Amino acid sequence: MSSSRFRRVLRTIALYKLAKSTALVLLALAAWELARGDALAQVVAWARGLPLVEGHIGFGHAIGAMAGLAPARIELAGAVALAYAALCATEGWGLWQGRRWAEILTIVATAKQPVGLWLAGLQIRLRGPFLCRLLANRTTIGLRTVKKLSSRSQIFASTPKARQAAS
Repeated sequence: MSSSRFRRVLRTIALYKLAKSTALVLLALAAWELARGDALAQVVAWARGLPLVEGHIGFGHAIGAMAGLAPARIELAGAVALAYAALCATEGWGLWQGRRWAEILTIVATAKQPVGLWLAGLQIRLRGPFLCRLLANRTTIGLRTVKKLSSRSQIFASTPKARQAAS
């Protein structure tokens, strides 16, 4: 992969990470708002009135589970979303700047996702082909990322002298 194309790919990933970070901050704010007062009860009542509830059993179960959440758990979910937003923002900024540490951070964060998905799948009782496809997909993405970023040309091009020489 040429240096300019590699840079464009990293910039695209950076934009994705920054957009994801923004969405996670909004999710955290929404979670904290739901934890206050009777906002959760109002959202559950609104969601139960949607026509989706009758036709989709999973949607009805999700609404029931959401109604039973304690405010402390909702606040914790908001805090976790905010921490993950900070990670995504750090990755995005570093990738946009072309920093090698951001590439490594992205590899480590991506490599841990299949384990997290597996644990989440067990917790929400995902079974069968869906969970297998999900894990295989995330593992493949992680391995491809490691392969692309660890090629010899990219390792040697990561030092400032090598970057100047390549230009």
